[in-house]
Amino acid sequence: MKTTRFNKLFLMIPVMGLLLASCSSVSNVVTDYDAGTDFSRFKTYNFWDDVKKTDDKPSYDQLDERRIKEAVAQSLESKGYEFTEDNPDLLANVRIMVKTKRNATTMNPYYGYWRFGGYNNVNINEYEEATILVDIVDASKNVLVWQGSIQSPTAKDPEERDRKIKDAVMKMFIKFDHRAGQSSSTSSSSE
Repeated sequence: MKTTRFNKLFLMIPVMGLLLASCSSVSNVVTDYDAGTDFSRFKTYNFWDDVKKTDDKPSYDQLDERRIKEAVAQSLESKGYEFTEDNPDLLANVRIMVKTKRNATTMNPYYGYWRFGGYNNVNINEYEEATILVDIVDASKNVLVWQGSIQSPTAKDPEERDRKIKDAVMKMFIKFDHRAGQSSSTSSSSE
């Protein structure tokens, strides 16, 4: 009887590890910037698609795009940048790509006894992962000056999806160390 409980407990350890790993909120932040850019001359921003109208996009904001824009606006404003519709210094372009991914795990319910004819269970887990991309463009030169991307699992629930997107963008902008109208003493870097 004790051996059976021990085996169940022993089998639960990898399962719990997988569950904890799958619950991670964001990962893989990558940023890059143009080292020759004088960020101290930038004080205002707007969004690329609000200024540069294109025919290939719908005239309304997608929900996730809107969530990303709100988080980008909050991040930039926390660093002293001001939103303006008239002649902004920077333009932020946001995109989100969602991919369906698969994760396969195997488990032998008779761990330790497989040499005697045990079998393996194969579980395939399908989930969606979003890659959020943010480009910051020098509006006067139409040149990319900073770029960030982050991967985050998606959620079906709108409130949880909103939270995950905002958390991911905030984590990305921790690496945007340029404050409005100031020279930065450190640099953003790829990781």
